[in-house]
Amino acid sequence: MHYFSDYNGLLTNNISLQRYSKCACRPNTYGHRLLELCIYIANSRIGNDKTVGKITCNDVSVVDYLILSSDLFQMTKNFEVEEFNPILSDVHCNLKFTLESQPYTNINNVKTVEKQVIKWNNNKQDKFVKEKKSEGIRDIETILDKLIDRNDTVQQTDIDTAMNKICEIFNSSSISVFGTKCKNQKYAKHNEKPWYKRGCKKQKKFISSG
Repeated sequence: MHYFSDYNGLLTNNISLQRYSKCACRPNTYGHRLLELCIYIANSRIGNDKTVGKITCNDVSVVDYLILSSDLFQMTKNFEVEEFNPILSDVHCNLKFTLESQPYTNINNVKTVEKQVIKWNNNKQDKFVKEKKSEGIRDIETILDKLIDRNDTVQQTDIDTAMNKICEIFNSSSISVFGTKCKNQKYAKHNEKPWYKRGCKKQKKFISSG
């Protein structure tokens, strides 16, 4: 309920806590219940109805409200109570307002396709070795030489870093030589009967192919 009762949000957005109304009626039961909600009536506070409180029903009372939380006032534009139109209602005036907000993109819902290196291919082993000789070996030698030079001061973190670098070199060479493929997505099984097992699937596939 704190979200709805934060009246400081009105003050921050320069919205008056005091309301105005041309309605001379006393609040009925529904009016008192509305006040207990601890949210805010926009009538007479914003737009063309600011400090006015125009009558909304039968030229007698204000019973049609735009109700907002404090944070929604800054998003609400051009509020007004329109003139009575018998086509739209029997006794009520139409409330007109505009909400403005920034577009929201949930980056967590963006699906990424995972890739994996294709399995070892003996026909390409010579190319892989050549790839290592031409690029990776010199880098690996440099990493190992640095560890040897430090001798007794080498820590476990240094060894882990060196191993990660070596793995990166092998991985990049593997991708260059063997390529990659997208991992197969597994789909959930829907409404499969207990009797619909692998044998049935094979028979179905056989019949469909025939």
